[in-house]
Amino acid sequence: MSDFITSPTGIAFLLQIAALFFFVFAILALWQQSRTMRRNIDDVYRINDQATQKLQAMIALLADLKQEFVTKNQEISDLHRIPTDLADLSRRMKNVESEFTRMADTFQQQEQISKAIAMAQRGSKRADIVEGTGLSAEQADTIVRFHGPDSD
Repeated sequence: MSDFITSPTGIAFLLQIAALFFFVFAILALWQQSRTMRRNIDDVYRINDQATQKLQAMIALLADLKQEFVTKNQEISDLHRIPTDLADLSRRMKNVESEFTRMADTFQQQEQISKAIAMAQRGSKRADIVEGTGLSAEQADTIVRFHGPDSD
């Protein structure tokens, strides 16, 4: 058998067996490396999916923050309008107050005229009507002329 191993045919045979072992070992190594790479690729996909989920959550959070910013900005804008609204309200209140004062003056004057008419109908003179109502002498003269006892 040692002659066979040392013979050219034996050496060729041993070289073929060695090459066969080398190829089997290389195929096993490549197969193992392929499995490792497949696991690594699966890990990369899993990490990518997790990162995508986190990114989508961050995008949703940014959208919520943007909406909150728009809302707060609108509220701030509304706050800036408050002085203008208050000035407008103050102007309106002054108008209402002026109108109320005018109406009160008109009512008071109407009461004075009604009192003056009643006094003229009872025969009071111009001086008494002016003193009793605060109307002018001309107004009292007119009332006495049209509502006095001699007006008929």
